[in-house]
Amino acid sequence: MFWTFVGYVQSQTGSQPPPAPGGDGALRFLLSILPLIFFFVIAYVFLILPTQRQQKKHRQLLANLKVGDRVVTNSGIYGTIVKVGEKTFKLRVADKVVITVEKSAIAGLQPAESEAEV
Repeated sequence: MFWTFVGYVQSQTGSQPPPAPGGDGALRFLLSILPLIFFFVIAYVFLILPTQRQQKKHRQLLANLKVGDRVVTNSGIYGTIVKVGEKTFKLRVADKVVITVEKSAIAGLQPAESEAEV
């Protein structure tokens, strides 16, 4: 039964005329890759651009931090910056407790007391 189907398909495709030569092939190629191009444009607009904007905003935040700013790290540690280094910050997290964290470990500024949950 399978071979009968293959023979039928071959007889059907063999009876069609060959495509006409000329500039028609370039148009077909362009139309065939158009959905792929459209997909990449949509992916760039909705996935890559927002991520780049968020990274740029985070880099600006890190560049503008100064001594006395209250921050939160990616691991959820709240502290106050006591020293700014080239690649690190020293954070006071409690009385007489100072830790060193990488700049990339800072998630953002600490929310104001009215916004923080107790």
